Amino acid sequence: MHFRAAPDAAEELFDRVGDLASELGLVATRGRMVIEVRPAGASKALALETLVREQRPSAVVFAGDDEADREAFEVMAQSMLPHIAIGVRSDEVLPGLFDRCDLVVDGPQDWAAFLTEWLDLIQQREE
Repeated sequence: MHFRAAPDAAEELFDRVGDLASELGLVATRGRMVIEVRPAGASKALALETLVREQRPSAVVFAGDDEADREAFEVMAQSMLPHIAIGVRSDEVLPGLFDRCDLVVDGPQDWAAFLTEWLDLIQQREE
């Protein structure tokens, strides 16, 4: 649940969402102007590890921009698979979040530009 349009409501919103999540057996955590709700024990790192184990890709690309991505960046840094972990920077990012990233881009627009350029390179190689 993003609350960028009402940053002053963060505390009250977190309390309410946190209480509701707890009643439902879920966990609420804070991120950059967002409250994330997920099952207890679930994380992006666990999801990434599970996908890699089950899908057996030849390489992995992971991009993130928030505290909930920190553990997934660590998973990528320890991976023996060819990979690239990409941090998407903003003014709200906590210090050290991108320490384990291979590349950091300046915001969603640069992330989109990077993806576009990467796709163009892939398509050129296929021609």
